[in-house]
Amino acid sequence: ANGGSWQRMLVLRALAAESLVSAKGSLRHVAFLVMGPSAAKPNPTALPPMESLGDSAGRKRHRYVLCAGCSLCSRWPPDYEQHSTEAAVAVTASTALRVLSAARGRQKLAKLRRKRRKLHLHVHTMTLQALGDGVDGSDALEFDADADLEELPAAEESLFDVQGAEEPVRTRSAQVIQLRLTSEQRYQEVLRLVEIYLPKFDIVNMMYALRVCSRSVQQNRNLKRRIQFDNAFVPLFNTLKKQVLSRTNNNVPPSLLTGMLRSCATLSIFDIELFSEVVADATQRMAIYSNNDIAYVVLSLGVLRQKPNAAFMQTLVRELRARLDQRISCRNLSQIVTGMMRLGIRDDRVMKSVSEHLLGADLSLCDDNSLVHLALGFSKLLYLDERIFDALGERIVASVEALSTDQLVKASLAYASVAQVLPESHFVMESLLECIIELRQHDFSNEELVSIALAVSKFQQLTDASLNNRVDDRNLYHTSVQMSTTERMIVDQMEIRSLESFSTSQLIRLIRSLLRLRLRDGDVLSGVASLLAENAAELRMVDISQALYIYGKFRFVHIPFVTAMLGEIKRRGLLEEMSTESLAILAHGLARCYVLDEEFMGQIAAKISSQRRRCSEQELTMVMWSMATLGVKKNTEVLANACMEDVLKRSTRYNPLEISTICWAFAVLSSGRCALWALGVLLMDGFWNQNFEEMEFSMLYHLCTSMRVFHGLAMHKLAGWQMALRCYVDGSCRVQSRHCRLLISRLRLERISHTHTCIVPGLEGFPEAGVQADVILERLRLVIEVDGFHKMTIPLDKNVMEAPSIDLHSICGVAHEVVPDVSKVVECGMNGPAAFKRRLLQKAGWRVITLASGENEEYLTTAVSKTVQGMEDGNTISGDDVGQQQWQQQQQEQEQAQEQAQVNLEGE
Repeated sequence: ANGGSWQRMLVLRALAAESLVSAKGSLRHVAFLVMGPSAAKPNPTALPPMESLGDSAGRKRHRYVLCAGCSLCSRWPPDYEQHSTEAAVAVTASTALRVLSAARGRQKLAKLRRKRRKLHLHVHTMTLQALGDGVDGSDALEFDADADLEELPAAEESLFDVQGAEEPVRTRSAQVIQLRLTSEQRYQEVLRLVEIYLPKFDIVNMMYALRVCSRSVQQNRNLKRRIQFDNAFVPLFNTLKKQVLSRTNNNVPPSLLTGMLRSCATLSIFDIELFSEVVADATQRMAIYSNNDIAYVVLSLGVLRQKPNAAFMQTLVRELRARLDQRISCRNLSQIVTGMMRLGIRDDRVMKSVSEHLLGADLSLCDDNSLVHLALGFSKLLYLDERIFDALGERIVASVEALSTDQLVKASLAYASVAQVLPESHFVMESLLECIIELRQHDFSNEELVSIALAVSKFQQLTDASLNNRVDDRNLYHTSVQMSTTERMIVDQMEIRSLESFSTSQLIRLIRSLLRLRLRDGDVLSGVASLLAENAAELRMVDISQALYIYGKFRFVHIPFVTAMLGEIKRRGLLEEMSTESLAILAHGLARCYVLDEEFMGQIAAKISSQRRRCSEQELTMVMWSMATLGVKKNTEVLANACMEDVLKRSTRYNPLEISTICWAFAVLSSGRCALWALGVLLMDGFWNQNFEEMEFSMLYHLCTSMRVFHGLAMHKLAGWQMALRCYVDGSCRVQSRHCRLLISRLRLERISHTHTCIVPGLEGFPEAGVQADVILERLRLVIEVDGFHKMTIPLDKNVMEAPSIDLHSICGVAHEVVPDVSKVVECGMNGPAAFKRRLLQKAGWRVITLASGENEEYLTTAVSKTVQGMEDGNTISGDDVGQQQWQQQQQEQEQAQEQAQVNLEGE
């Protein structure tokens, strides 16, 4: 009643806030010392036994009180067995103020501090001293460190755990410094205190300063490098490391070690000695680690991508199983799963234990963020427990409208990954997409929109695979007219936000998602290609190869884009730094676009030949197919022999498709030279007993007929010859082009005897070619090949880029649509298969005429008609004589041209 009302109000509010903080006996200690035993009436027996001596502590008398059993005063040094009530009131009043600050906010704290002058027992003077008047600490009082993390995130509630080792003994200077540190909110001020008073810091002070720095990085990632190289931070970390390594494990509280590990992970600091010490301690004392400590150790290791040893994993599994009765919280389980996901460790024992904890937990009490991270972690680790995904999915669908955009993205990625294996969970993905399209599509950032596009594309791809809706034609794409609602949303958002607002990596991921959706939108692809060409200098080596590969899969040619990418590779010398995988992807992308740079492709062939031991079977197959498709001549013969030798020596590691593709590419590239390795492959034990499909048999036929024509080998005696021949005939040119049909019709009108779309017959004295031709004039020993633009390559040389009569930026599209415009400027050569077919026919004694697309078939038909008419007029000129006369006529025309050129030169 006499000035004690304020203390009563303070204690009642502190007691009311006891459910919000974990001060335990400290609050009752405050009430006892300030007001006497009456404050503890609800449960007086719960007070420490030694505090019963303080019945007069609320009066003005200076009486010594022994309170060694109190949780507040247990950190006093051993030489302070007794202390005055006046000091105790000062300590507990300051602690109560900070507890009240955490519960009621800064405004209440400021208000109560202004009223602090009315306190008895000189509390005002001593509290001012504790707030920093005597930082040196010679005569300063010691203060508690329990509630020193009020401003940190909820995950960081206390430096110490109830279980574990004894808390370190603290000096008065360290506790005063601790109070100064807690009063600072900016990391700059904390580091300034570190720079001045670091010799007087104890391990708790240093740990708290490290946490403040990590908290600043959580709020602003751009501060990470600045803090890492700060002049005060470096000695802080080094001193903390020395103290941790110098102490025995039992002297360091587990929460202190895990807190330090967590802060280092946030700051991206990895020290092998420090982390080994913490992991070893966790392995040895995990039984006394709290659930939070275990979760933070695993999560921190995952953030830094540092895999623990087998002993730690065994201890983790054992501890998770031992705590099944304790029911670890969903938040801690999500941190464990996320850490395992980042480490890339799929330990079935750990995942099974986590699943048992989840199935026994009440997911209705689990926060949305933990639910999403659990689903994402289980999907990334491919631990597909249907019960877990169903339980998490129902909970996510129930709160789908309350999820943040980041949580929607992660949930979509999680359930898109399991669409093929767990079709029952499709309803979750459909609910997420419905919410995204109808309610939230404008709320996503560019990065989140890119992730949504990838999730949608993966979901559709895996759903089609699970329903056996796989498209047989891999080159079949649909246009913007046939888009679904989800695809329309993605394309519309790209138009609304404009492509310029996306980064280059985001653009590459966007077109990758369009590739999965099989959506070929010319405007989007052209715009992205132009932006990538302008910013080629900013692209990473992986981005360049991936971008070329994606456009190759689309078969979409944008010449300025391709030129910029290859030019950047040459300028930076990236070809020597690229891995074999990047080289294979790069070559494959160029081949699918039919863009030929002979020098560049020759360098790739030479490098793959020298590093074939490092290449996987798929990489060698991709490179061989690319070289054969483009008809590259430089360094390809060495590559072909090296690949066939590798197939012969490691045949068990190649699947039938890879073997048949390499055999076909060898036939196209080798031109009949050095067939020893190829013959060894065809004669391997059980070679023809493999499960070759029709297309694969057809590819093997190319190698067999090549060896028969160029080397005269009796390939028809092989066990698989008849099957390969039948598959080749059935699969070759079932549909004639329009130009070929016009030529055949014209020949019929002229009554010229011919055959079409059949195997070329053998000529006397020549080997049988064994290939199919478009039009065959057997009487003239003439074969007419109608080569469309799809049988041509686009030469990437200086003439194309410097042509003034063509706007390359306006020329883009599918390869065979771009070739006609490019062929107006520069001659486009034949691709590898067309050139291979011509060589076979010539070796078999046939003359080959090529009728390119766009050429008038009437002139060719007229010339053939005149030749046939001359033979029928009684001249009885044989086919050989006709050929000889044509050759002589060409020689005469060349001599006349040379003579005319000499005359002109003399005249000048």
